[in-house]
Formats: sequence, C-alpha cells, structure tokens
Amino acid sequence: MRARPWPQVPETTGRAARAAAAKGPYPLAMRVRDELGELFADVEFAQAFGVRGRQGWSPGQLALVTVLQFAENLTDRAAAHRVRFGMDFKYALGLDLDDPGFDASVLSEFRARLVAHNLEERALDLLLAALKSKGLVKADGQQRTDSTRMLAARDLLPAEHYLDSGYPSAELIVGMKEGFGVTLVTPVLLDSSPQARSGAGFGRTAFAIDWDNRQATCPRGHTSTWWSPTVQRGTKAIVVKFDKETCQPCPVRDKCTRAKNGGRTLSLRAREQQRVLDEARAQQTSQEWRAKYATRAGVEGTIHQAMAVTGMKRARYRGLKKTHLEHSFSAVALNLIRLDAWWNGHPLDRTRTSHLARLDQQDFNLTG
Repeated sequence: MRARPWPQVPETTGRAARAAAAKGPYPLAMRVRDELGELFADVEFAQAFGVRGRQGWSPGQLALVTVLQFAENLTDRAAAHRVRFGMDFKYALGLDLDDPGFDASVLSEFRARLVAHNLEERALDLLLAALKSKGLVKADGQQRTDSTRMLAARDLLPAEHYLDSGYPSAELIVGMKEGFGVTLVTPVLLDSSPQARSGAGFGRTAFAIDWDNRQATCPRGHTSTWWSPTVQRGTKAIVVKFDKETCQPCPVRDKCTRAKNGGRTLSLRAREQQRVLDEARAQQTSQEWRAKYATRAGVEGTIHQAMAVTGMKRARYRGLKKTHLEHSFSAVALNLIRLDAWWNGHPLDRTRTSHLARLDQQDFNLTG
C-alpha cells in the first residue's frame, strides 16, 4: 500500500449529487465529507497492508465505506452496490460517476486485516481526534452512559458521569473521584434498615460516628461497646454494637431495634465510603438533584438508536475480536448520525405517545 491523499470531489459528481440532494434531507455521507473532509487517512492503516504488489483500494476510503455501511445497517453486497451506484457514496469518497467500485469481498478482507493487526478501534480513535480538533468533543463536561467503563487514555474523561441505579456503589463513587477526578451522578440504594424504611425510627444517620475513637453515639447519648471490621458480601464493612443492658430498658427501644435479646447493631462502610454514601442519599431526595439527574434519560434514546439503526444487538460476526470491531464501527456510525442531526438542526424527538393515548387525545366528530 502506498498512502495517498483522498481525491477531491469531481466536479460532475459534486454537481449531480448536490442536485439530487436538493429536494430532500442532505445525505449523511455527503455531510461527513463536507464537515470532516479526509476523516480516515491511509497512513493510519498502513501497518495492516504490505508495501509491494498492485495498488488496491484506499484503506481510509474502505474505513469510511464500512462506517456508512453500519450507519445504514447494510450487508457487504449492499454497501458495495451503494459505492457503485449511489451518488452520495461517490461524493463522500471523491469518485467519478462512472467509477466501477469494488467487489463486496473487499470489505470482508479489510475487516480481517484490521482484526489481525489489532486496529479494531482505529476508526473510533480517528473520529474522536477529528472532533476534538474541531472543538466538538472535550473533556471535563458531562457524560451519560449506561455503564461505568470509560477510557481515560483518550483524555476525554468527563467531570460528571451520569449512571443508572444498577451500577454504583460507595466504593466505585470514591474510586472514580480519587482515581480519575470524575463525579458520579447516580442514585444510590437507600438505607434498607426497618427503622429507616418506616420513617418513624432511628436510621443510621441518627447516630453520630466518632471514627477516630471507633465509637458510635445513639440519639439518647449512649455510646457503642463493640467496633469490629469485617467483610460483608465481599465488601469491607464495620459492625458496631450497643450493649443490651443499655438498650433493653431504653424508653425509645421500639424506634431503634427489633432485637428481642440484644442491643442495636449498625453496619458501616469504610470512613470515606460511608461519608459519600450518606451525602448521596441526602442529595438525591432534593428536587434540584432530581432535575439534574433527568439529564441521564437521554442515553436510553441513544441505546435504542444503536439497536435499531446499526443492528448491534445481534452480532454480525463470530469471535470476540470481530464483534469488538463491529461495536467500534457501530459507535463511529452512531456518533456521525447524531452529529448529522446536530449539523442539520434536527430537533429532539418528543416523548413517545402510545397509540391508545393518541386516540384519547383526538376529538372525534361523528355525524349520522
């Protein structure tokens, strides 16, 4: 392979493609070429190709075809057909109108080369670099996802990361803040003790914790007699106990413990984890926090779009590396689709209204 710059859009191709797009939505392929230019340079894929032999198709162009293929959920044969007959694809690739394109097997061979040389994420890396250079993506912003896996190596860690309630833990919240400087905005599980659930008893927050002296003080002013580090369900914890001789005659015992013979027992996390957990539980009950967390709801639409548009819910290929390649190209395609909507000023979709609700909203004027 001999790296070469992408060809400029031929005048006849540009004129024909723009004329065809004049009456409808501007095609994604053409928008990507206009806004991002030579998105995938040949030199970025050089290690996957030899230096001898007949010059083949540009790997950068094949990468763009693969992205557009995933953006429209096309088969290899359909993608090759679009290169041969689609003016939007020819415009994006800088091809003449009479360019014959390539055989569909070229795409399969291209993917195999990427997998063999560990270039599964190269297209995604190049897209992120291009978007960073244009100021469209930057660090220290807000990120909403449905998982906690982020790649700090890309230097794109957000200041705030919005998660749903299925993932967070006190250990994770503290670890992300201390290790990466990322604040997790996520609902944590509330105090599940009977006293806290009833709303009329003394939950954990009613007790003052003296971490330095390893003691807890109850609402009546009595101090604990037992402080023991332990492990609960694989997590480090601290068990605190109050003497039964103190708890049994207490006039508010029914609000504090259900134990018939012993005293009150508390389970705590490590000091910093417990502090973060208490703060998170207090904050998530406020209207301000709920309004802030509503930002996360948009990721569900992103996930649905990924499933419906790119078809990534069902793997196209067999093997982990090939599936990883598929997911990486799907991510590039999805990012470009969402960028295209932003470039075109496409409004956000309204909340979906069910068929039954739409019928209920209609005013039927029936005449006999």
